[in-house]
Amino acid sequence: MSDLTQEPEFLTHLIEQIGAIKVETEYNARIDVIKGKWEIGNLITAEDENFKKFEYGSRVIESIGNRTNISTATLWKCIQFKKQFPNWEEVESKLPEGKNVSWFYITQKVLPALPEDKQRLLTEGTQKPDKEKCEHPYWICGKCHKRKDEVLSN
Repeated sequence: MSDLTQEPEFLTHLIEQIGAIKVETEYNARIDVIKGKWEIGNLITAEDENFKKFEYGSRVIESIGNRTNISTATLWKCIQFKKQFPNWEEVESKLPEGKNVSWFYITQKVLPALPEDKQRLLTEGTQKPDKEKCEHPYWICGKCHKRKDEVLSN
C-alpha cells in the first residue's frame, strides 16, 4: 500500500494541468460570448446609413430584438460596446480583469449607463402591442413585427 501523506508528483502535475485547462476553456467561452456581442454591435452599426435612409428610427432595435429573441437592452449594449471599441483587436488588450472578464462585467463596469432616451425606449418596449391598431409605420413594424410589404400585400 502506498503512503498517501505525500502526494505523488504525477498527481500534482495532473491537477495543475486540469486546472489550467479549466481556466483556459472558461476564458475562451467568455471571450467567444464577448466577441459575439461585439460582432452584433458591428453588424447593427454598419447598417446605420440604411436605418437613416429608410427612416427606421430607434424602434428598429426593438424589432430586431423581438425577431432574434435578444433583449433591446442587450442590443443597445452591443452597439455601445462596438462604438467604445471600434476594432476587435483592441478589446482584449484594453479590458481589465484578465481571464475573469465576462459580458456581465463589461455591461456593469466598462460601458456607461444607457442614455435616458434609450432607457425610455426600453420601458416602452415592455408593453404588449395591440396588433389590431397597428399602423406599420416602419419597414419592420415594432408593434406586430411584420414587414411592411407583408401588410401592403394583404
